[in-house]
Amino acid sequence: MSEDLYRELQSRIELRMTERQILKQFGLQKKEMLKLLHRPSFRAGLRALVQKKTYNCAEILKICQEPMAQFSPAPDAGWLEFLFADIKHVLYPENFPDVMEPCYLMGKVFYLEVLRVCLTAERDFGGFRMTLHFALATEEEQEKSPTKEEYRRFLSFCEN
Repeated sequence: MSEDLYRELQSRIELRMTERQILKQFGLQKKEMLKLLHRPSFRAGLRALVQKKTYNCAEILKICQEPMAQFSPAPDAGWLEFLFADIKHVLYPENFPDVMEPCYLMGKVFYLEVLRVCLTAERDFGGFRMTLHFALATEEEQEKSPTKEEYRRFLSFCEN
C-alpha cells in the first residue's frame, strides 16, 4: 500500500512541478525538473513521508532542501523561520514590512509548491480530519465577516 501512495505522491509532485507555468518560472525544461525530482535523496524522503499518517512542514522541507539549493542559498535564520516571516509579510504587510530578498524566491516557490501537493495528498490519502484540516468559508460567511479583506488575502495567498 505505501508503495502505491509513494508512486501517487511522486506523480502528483511531478505533474505540478512540470506544469508549463512552473517550468517557465524556474527557467527549466521538463527533463531538468524531473532530474531534480528523481534524485535519490528526494525519492527516499518521499518514501519515508508516506509511511506516516500526518506530514509536517519540517519533514517536507528536509526532503526539498537539496533541490532548493539549486535555486537559492539557505537564509541565515533557516528556511522555516524565513518562510514564516515572509508569509506574515505577504498576509499582513502593514504589520510586517520586511520584504524578502529576491535570491530566496525560487527556493521558496519550490518548497511551497511541493508542500501544497504533499498536504493535499495527505488529506486525500488519510481522509479529512477536523483536527488537521479546515473547510474554507463560504462567500456568504466571508461577506458577514469583519475580517473579510484579510481572509480574501489569505485565500489569494493559498491559491498562488
